[in-house]
Amino acid sequence: MQQRATKFSRKPEANAPAFASISASDIIRVAKPPRSVPLELAPLLAPYKRHGRLSLRLEYVPQMARLSAGRNNGDGSWSLASDELEGLMYQVPGNQAREHTLLLRVMSFKDGDASTLKILHIPVGFEEVAEPAVEDEAETAGPETSDPILHNELGRMQSLFAVRESDLAELRAALAQARSEKDAALAQARAAWDAEFLERVSQAVTQAKADWQVEHNSLLAVQAEAQIQHQTQQRAAQDQARWQERTEQSVAAERRRWKAESLNELAKAIAEERQLWQAEADRRFEAERQRWKSDSLNELAKAITDERALWQSQTEQRIEAERSCWAAEGQSNATRVAAEAREQWLAQSEQRLETERQRWQAESRQELTQAIAQERALWQGQAD
Repeated sequence: MQQRATKFSRKPEANAPAFASISASDIIRVAKPPRSVPLELAPLLAPYKRHGRLSLRLEYVPQMARLSAGRNNGDGSWSLASDELEGLMYQVPGNQAREHTLLLRVMSFKDGDASTLKILHIPVGFEEVAEPAVEDEAETAGPETSDPILHNELGRMQSLFAVRESDLAELRAALAQARSEKDAALAQARAAWDAEFLERVSQAVTQAKADWQVEHNSLLAVQAEAQIQHQTQQRAAQDQARWQERTEQSVAAERRRWKAESLNELAKAIAEERQLWQAEADRRFEAERQRWKSDSLNELAKAITDERALWQSQTEQRIEAERSCWAAEGQSNATRVAAEAREQWLAQSEQRLETERQRWQAESRQELTQAIAQERALWQGQAD
């Protein structure tokens, strides 16, 4: 939108003095001198010295205010180190010098991480400076004000102020007109933008419908293809089920045949192994029987020999004792009696010896039979 340039006519200022170029707005905009307040922040850090290196952050600082030290963070806050607190001054423009409160954040650094130890509120106040009261012209008029040259210059200044006021009024009117024209152009542009937006929306809707139709057709084609693929998969699954059933039947028949053959081979192998085992067991049994028989006969012969030697020695000892006893009775009158007795005793001894031999043989046979039975039972258990 093109803005219309507005020209303002200025009245000629003939023979204006050197200070007549200063306007009323320039006089109004003259800034007041800044106000400074000392900030004593060092005593506030005494309780936190044990935390090591400290850093301060002063927040809620007005826009045009500044500190005599530290770093402006650009967000209404200033950062200060612990060695920048001496002689710290807080400077505020004169037109903003009113009572307010600053926020002081005490932070410590450990391993590169900052942690807040304390948050303090610092009120800032300014003493009001009494401005000199402007007295009425009539009261202040003295010998100097009665000067016609000064009076003339004062009149010219007043006329200049009036001209400047008229210029300000024209500027305000032009600004209001430009604002109205801007609002009208903005409304026209908004209407055009709304129309263009509606047109673009309708085109987008039409394009979306066309795209949706294409996508719908492709979706139907995909669905048909999926249905055909599903039917194909069903047929394949049915064929696979039939093939699986036939395979299982053939596998079951083959398993039965293999099982029967395996059982026959196993029975044949077991029979052969049993025959081999039986032959080996018979051989070992016969060898063990022969060894046991020879051992038993050797032991029996040795036992009989020992028993016979023992009986012979006992018999000879008894005979010698009887002989000594018979010799002691006398030989003269007892020769015949001794001979008879000796014959009788010999007969009895023979009889007793035969009886004892039969008894010993019977006991030996019985013990040998029991030993053979026990050895046979033991051997049979080991063979089993």
